Amino acid sequence: MHRKSTGTIDDNNSKSCGENSDEDKMLENSCDFGPIFDSSDFESTIFIKSKLNRHSKSNSTPLNIEPKIHVKKASDIRHRSLGGEARREAQKFVKNAVIVARRISRYGYQLMNHWDLPDWLRDNVYLHHFHRPQLATFRLCFKSMFSIHTETGNIWTHLIGLAILFFSMIYIFARPFFTTDGYPYYPKGFKEYLSFAAFFAGGCSCLTFSWLFHTLYCHSPKINKLFAKLDYCGISLLICGSMIPVFYFSYYCHVSLMITYMVIATFMAMLCIIASLMDIMSTPKFRPIRGCIFLAFGLSSVVPIFHHFIIYPSSYTLEVTQLYMLIIMGSLYVTGCLIYMFLIPERYFPGKLNIVAHSHQIFHVCVVVAAMIHLYAICKMSSFWVARGRSCPGGEL
Repeated sequence: MHRKSTGTIDDNNSKSCGENSDEDKMLENSCDFGPIFDSSDFESTIFIKSKLNRHSKSNSTPLNIEPKIHVKKASDIRHRSLGGEARREAQKFVKNAVIVARRISRYGYQLMNHWDLPDWLRDNVYLHHFHRPQLATFRLCFKSMFSIHTETGNIWTHLIGLAILFFSMIYIFARPFFTTDGYPYYPKGFKEYLSFAAFFAGGCSCLTFSWLFHTLYCHSPKINKLFAKLDYCGISLLICGSMIPVFYFSYYCHVSLMITYMVIATFMAMLCIIASLMDIMSTPKFRPIRGCIFLAFGLSSVVPIFHHFIIYPSSYTLEVTQLYMLIIMGSLYVTGCLIYMFLIPERYFPGKLNIVAHSHQIFHVCVVVAAMIHLYAICKMSSFWVARGRSCPGGEL
């Protein structure tokens, strides 16, 4: 009579799953299911091995034994590990995104998170990733223009805008020397050239200081602060340079008022430049105050336009000042400034708009588009006086 197994075996007969016996080969699949076995499966495995040992000594016929293994439900395992898997997938996604950005750059530096940056490089708390580290040479800074990071869009929006404005200047200034047929937008005389030159000088200065600042932003604290001040000075020059041709053509026949408003605009620009050169104004904390200063300076041009309505008939004012174009231009400047001040839209999508579509890029686009609309407006103002032979009906006042 065969004696029933008690569930224990001698040490001589015990073998690990890694050994090469025939019995273990039959059970090697059991070794692979470790994570989904219950603790009671150990007794079932020992019973099967004991049965195989006795049968192999007495009979060469294979013994078919189907072990009863209690396997846990896959749904239980999935529910239990769902939170961990989601967390691992999120971490993997972020890690891969950072690796891709680093591989794209390939310029000898690693992009950083906002919280790993030194204090002088922290500006926008809602941009979490893809920041350049400190690049201590100008060569590396300029080389970084061609890589992907948080400042790439800021650099190229104003660099491309500068190229457009510069070639527009060459076209407007050079065209009259070749032909004026069908071309009413040309300056004639020193004063008109000077008014156009004031706009182009202000616009090109603003865009130049801007793209240089965003390129050299990560060089050092000293360079950062210097070009930040130049950037703000450039904004003041753009506003003042935009006002000069408007005052010139609006008060073409009222020279005393023209000069008065030009002097006031220049004086206000100097005050803004002095404020921009203060160290405290370069800090992120004073971003709203900077925005309010430039906004107030730009909106001050409403006063001369309103004055023009008082002096001249409204139909004349609308035509000579190209008021509709100026309203569109001003709306773009105001919208861009408010977006810049309140960090919209990244405030509502923190960490999602690190590369494109954050507030500073939108502000830059608004500035470039507004500058081109303003250029078209002053060209139309010039054509107004070209059509009238550049003469005042009642003479100059």
